[in-house]
Amino acid sequence: MTATNVPIPQVVDWLRAHGGPVGTLGRSRLLKVPAGLGADALTVALQALVDHHDALRLVARRTDGRWSLVVRDPGAVRAADLLDRTEARGLDGPALRAAVRVRSARSVAELDPEAGVLARVVWFDAGADHPGRLLLTIHQLAVDDASWRILLSDLGDAWRAAADGVTPVLAPVPTPLGAWPGHCRPPVAEPARTAEPPSPEGMPTVDPPLSDAPLHPARDTRATSASLVRRLPADLSADLSTVVADTFLADPEDVLLTALALAVAQWRREQQLGADTAVLVDVPDRCRRHGAGAPDVSRTVGWLTAPRPVRIAPALGDRAGTSTGGPALAGAVRRVGEQLRNLPAHGTDRGGPRRPARHTAVAPDRYPRPQIGFTHLGRTSVPGDGDTTAGDDGLWRPAVEQDAVIDGTGDSTPLWHTLEVTTVIEDHADGPRLSATWTWAAQLMSEEDVRDIAEAWVAALSALAAHAGRSGADDPRPAPCPPDPPAVDRRARPAVATASLTP
Repeated sequence: MTATNVPIPQVVDWLRAHGGPVGTLGRSRLLKVPAGLGADALTVALQALVDHHDALRLVARRTDGRWSLVVRDPGAVRAADLLDRTEARGLDGPALRAAVRVRSARSVAELDPEAGVLARVVWFDAGADHPGRLLLTIHQLAVDDASWRILLSDLGDAWRAAADGVTPVLAPVPTPLGAWPGHCRPPVAEPARTAEPPSPEGMPTVDPPLSDAPLHPARDTRATSASLVRRLPADLSADLSTVVADTFLADPEDVLLTALALAVAQWRREQQLGADTAVLVDVPDRCRRHGAGAPDVSRTVGWLTAPRPVRIAPALGDRAGTSTGGPALAGAVRRVGEQLRNLPAHGTDRGGPRRPARHTAVAPDRYPRPQIGFTHLGRTSVPGDGDTTAGDDGLWRPAVEQDAVIDGTGDSTPLWHTLEVTTVIEDHADGPRLSATWTWAAQLMSEEDVRDIAEAWVAALSALAAHAGRSGADDPRPAPCPPDPPAVDRRARPAVATASLTP
């Protein structure tokens, strides 16, 4: 076997140190698949998938209490060993959900990175006349959200080829995981690696608190968290997906983060926590948007995404502008977009794959750990809303029983942030809908506080859409970022000091 070492996410060590699950840190997807899928064709498709993507052939090795990840050669993992078939003929909705719940929990328990078991696949065979279900459970060492989209698309393509008696040939992977350098920035000259400014993007040394106490890994876990979901109306979602982004020449993430910063700033003003509009947020590294000289990881499967602390500063002091959709909002979006594009080349990553210390010009512990995490998952199909225009009846898409799946995050998993916001654009038959899931440490924040922030976020998005929809929008060229705003008024509560739990 050719041993190819790949970077291991720092979050793994952090979870191990704080009692979180690692061996069973799995996620699952449940797909609606064609009737009579066929074990032979499915096995061929899975083998093509495993041989094509390095991440599915990883094995974890432990040396002196530390893990390393090694990519095994194609053929080292037999797809037949990963696949189980479950009889599902005649199962109605509740019975199928119950079966999915049981098998998903079992699949997670069977994951074992040190034994090289990174994936389990269960085919719920409903017979030759009814669509079945396919449950894929993969350890998070091998996948991030973008990886799932790659894998599910490739699996469908591979099965269709195998079902036609053709050897599956999947699209090339420009940068296999085994060749990935562990970061997604272009190479730089050695002297520049220590030349970064001491305070990237005006990174504050304190962050106004969301609660009276910091996170504690033993208390603030998934079991003690709470969540709510806000789904925006179809018309507003459509505007945000097209009109707003086109008007501001902005990514959806820029718009959503601008609204989040405005909402949190408004809530802090109402709580008398200061007038600063800047918010410190962990956002995923834009790793898969490669630029000149950076590795092309657009089709690389693996846990590549690393949270990076970013100071989001829309610098919008006119509160009326937020509610009325004034021109100042356009400038806020531009500034946030510039802040995201001008992140330092190195040095402020948290939780991502390890790399040599010489690449770290700014020590993360110099800055407070963000209390807020934000992730935008892009677009996805909604279970049950298949692409009927293509006549596929939702095959190879999320199944309606996905809500019965038990993943491997575990109730004991410590929360990373006091407040986490995850957004996704769901493609329904009648158009896109923006959905936001707000998860928070229920021991630290009240539901009322989170609802207030969520409502302010929706109001800010509505104002942005109103401004974009009017004729005569401002010149969309990015404007320079303004000077840092005055120091935050922290009279109400003490500022959160640099967190000691940073991985």
